[in-house]
Amino acid sequence: MAATLNGSFGATGQSTVVTGVGMDVSISGAASATVAVQRRMGGNWVTIESITGDGERVVENATGLEMRLNCTSYTSGTVEVSLGFTSGTL
Repeated sequence: MAATLNGSFGATGQSTVVTGVGMDVSISGAASATVAVQRRMGGNWVTIESITGDGERVVENATGLEMRLNCTSYTSGTVEVSLGFTSGTL
C-alpha cells in the first residue's frame, strides 16, 4: 500500500476522509461496534458495507472518490481501524 490511515474509535464518529484507489479496510478489537465503509457520491455519504466485529475487506474505488470509516454503533472497547490504499491522498 502506498499510504495507510490508522486510527481508533472509542465512540461513534467518523474517520479522516481519504481519496484513493485499491482500498484495504481492516477492523480489530471491535467486540461491540459496527463500522461502515462509506464513499461520497454527489455530496452524500453512501455506505458500501458495514463491518460488525473484527474483519478485513478490499474495497474497489477505481473512480478515486472520497472515502471514510464511520463508527455507527458503539457499546464498549477500542475499535482499531486501518484504511490502506495504493494511490491517493489523506
